[in-house]
Amino acid sequence: MNNLPEAHFARAVMHATRERGDAALAELDESLRLRPWWEQAVLYKAQLLGLRVPPDPAFAWLRLAAEKNPMQISYPLTLARMLNEAQRTGEARAAYEAVLVRQPDMLEALVGAGVLALQQRDLEGAYQMLSTAEQHAPANADLLRYYLGQIDEERHRYREALEWYRQVGGDEQRRARLRIPRLLARLGERSGVEDFSRTCTLEVGR
Repeated sequence: MNNLPEAHFARAVMHATRERGDAALAELDESLRLRPWWEQAVLYKAQLLGLRVPPDPAFAWLRLAAEKNPMQISYPLTLARMLNEAQRTGEARAAYEAVLVRQPDMLEALVGAGVLALQQRDLEGAYQMLSTAEQHAPANADLLRYYLGQIDEERHRYREALEWYRQVGGDEQRRARLRIPRLLARLGERSGVEDFSRTCTLEVGR
């Protein structure tokens, strides 16, 4: 029983719940000795190392895991998430893009890299990744359309931005609609501004 990796993993969880981090990590290392690069143990070790301040050991561990297991996508993806949570934007984007090299249509990596590119003011890169993600009709499509409208607005592509904002629904619809009159004015569509304002007034009055 003691030589089963699952037994050491269970003891690691037990130690971790009792805030005995070093003991938990020791059990995980034994589990991984018996079953090298076992995904469940690798990710749990990263989780525990990520609790340290600073969490750099977790990043180093996941980078090593990704290097040793190039076909295992969960390691670089977890690394990207943890770097993003630590607000290490450049490294997080690079990690998401490393995932995209292997799986170009992975939705989480497209959105993650696209949003980070937008934060870095890389509008072209952000647009490319977020528009690709939007084509997959994800659950957060309205938020992606709002971002795409913002990008086109900043690139002075006002008509394209207008079309994105008009497609936005759900929780993001109000924010999108507030930006529409300004775009209509910039396009010289004064009558469109008046019609839009009239429509909004009627909707409020219902």
